[in-house]
Amino acid sequence: MKILNLNCHRFRNPHAIWYLWRIIHDEGLDLVFLMETKKNVYELQCLKNENGLSNIFGVGCEGDENIRVKGLLLMWGDLVEVEVEVLSFSLHHIDMIL
Repeated sequence: MKILNLNCHRFRNPHAIWYLWRIIHDEGLDLVFLMETKKNVYELQCLKNENGLSNIFGVGCEGDENIRVKGLLLMWGDLVEVEVEVLSFSLHHIDMIL
């Protein structure tokens, strides 16, 4: 299983997002965990099918449009025979069992 864990504090940059999707596709990643996405829940849901990983669990950011902090995103594909059970979550963590 290939896993990527990334602090993406500049995730709002379209070039960075494109490059991340390219890495996910080229490397055939199975599970991706992103921290500091600075995206709200709606924006995280919009990312669902843009990268080939069809399952998503996100914790939205804090703040308004100009100043955003935090944000977590967990993505995994259907081809992975993994059961994900989320036990708890907050702006600071996602506790889960794989």
